[in-house]
Amino acid sequence: MPSCFGRSKKSGTYTPNRGSTSSNSPTISVTEIRRDGIPAAPRSVSMASVEKHAKTPEELETIKRAVKENEFLRNILNDEQIEQIAEAMFPQEVQENETIIQEGDEGSQMYVSQSGIYWVVIKHKKVHSFSHPTVFGELAILYKAKRLATIKAITKGKVWMIKRDTYQRILIRNARTQEDELMSFLKKVPNVNKLRDEKLQTLMKIFKTEFFTPDTVIVREGEIGDKFYIIRVGSASVSKEVDGKVADLIKGDFFGERALFETNDKRQATVIAQNPGAECLTLTRTQFLEYFDSNVFNVPAVEDSIMVNADSDRVNADPDRVNADPDRVNADPDRVNTDPDRVNADPDRVNADPDRVNAEPDRVNADPG
Repeated sequence: MPSCFGRSKKSGTYTPNRGSTSSNSPTISVTEIRRDGIPAAPRSVSMASVEKHAKTPEELETIKRAVKENEFLRNILNDEQIEQIAEAMFPQEVQENETIIQEGDEGSQMYVSQSGIYWVVIKHKKVHSFSHPTVFGELAILYKAKRLATIKAITKGKVWMIKRDTYQRILIRNARTQEDELMSFLKKVPNVNKLRDEKLQTLMKIFKTEFFTPDTVIVREGEIGDKFYIIRVGSASVSKEVDGKVADLIKGDFFGERALFETNDKRQATVIAQNPGAECLTLTRTQFLEYFDSNVFNVPAVEDSIMVNADSDRVNADPDRVNADPDRVNADPDRVNTDPDRVNADPDRVNADPDRVNAEPDRVNADPG
C-alpha cells in the first residue's frame, strides 16, 4: 500500500556518530510526558502562575530566536508559548572551564547561551564548539532523557535556564491550543485525513508519542509488525538489506501500516531515525485496525500505484514499486524494493544541544530494538 514519503531535506544540524545501532538500547518513550503531543499535568507539577524574569528587549529576542532555530522546539511550540518560555528563563553566570551539563547525568533544565564559548564533549572527546546563542539540554525537559554529551564553558559567559516543571506548566496552560495544532497536523497526513473529525478527535486521545534518537532502529526488516507510525518531528531513513537506502521520511510521513493488515506479516524494510532524531505518533495494531482498513490506505489486490501528494515536494509511493523519476521515489518501510538535520550550534545537534545528538546528551543513538 502506498505510504507518504517526502524528499530528504538537509538541515544545519550536526550529530556525532556514536556508533552503530544496537537492538539492546531502549527507545525513549515519552508517553508519560507527552501523549498526543499534549502533556498531562503530573502531580508533582504545580499549576501556580509562571514567574517572569527581567530581561532587556534584546535578550528576550535572542532567546526567542534561539528557540525558533531549534529543530524540535519550533515544531511543537507556537509563538505564544515561545514568548512565555523566554520570559520565564532566568540568568546564570558561568565561569571559565565550568561544566554546565555532564554526559550521562539526569537532566531537568534547558539552556540558551547568551555569551561565551562552549565545547561539546562526548566520551572525553571534543566534537563541536559554539559561541552564538544556542539552545541545549532541551530533551531533558521534553523526554526526560539523560544527557548524551558534556557542555563545558571555555570562557566566562552567561546562559538562560528554565526548569522542566516550569516548561510543563506553560504547555499545560496552553493545552487547547496544542490540541488544535495536533488536529491541524493530522488533517495534513495523507489517508489519515480521510477520517471524519469525530474519529480524529478520538485518535488524538489514544496516540502515543515516542522519541527515537539518531541511529535508532524504529522498525527492522524481517520482524513482525505491531505498530503504525507518523513522524511528527524529525526524520528517518528507509533501507533494504539488498538495495541499501531507498528513501527518506520527514514530518508528516507515515509507515508501518502494511504489516498490520495481515497477521504475522513481516517488515519489508528497516527504518532508522536520523539526525536530530524522530518523534513519532504511534498506534498499536489493535488501535490501528479499529480505525483504518485496507480501503482507507488504498491497498489493492496485486500492486500499488504511485500516489502523489498535493504537496509537490512530498510523494506517496509504494516501496514495492519504482518511480521512474529519481527525485520522486518513496518507500514504505513495510514494503520497500525501491531505490528510490541546524547548527543552532546546538550541542546535541551539536548545534550544541547536549540533549540532541547533535551532541545532545539527552539524545541517544540507540536501537530501540
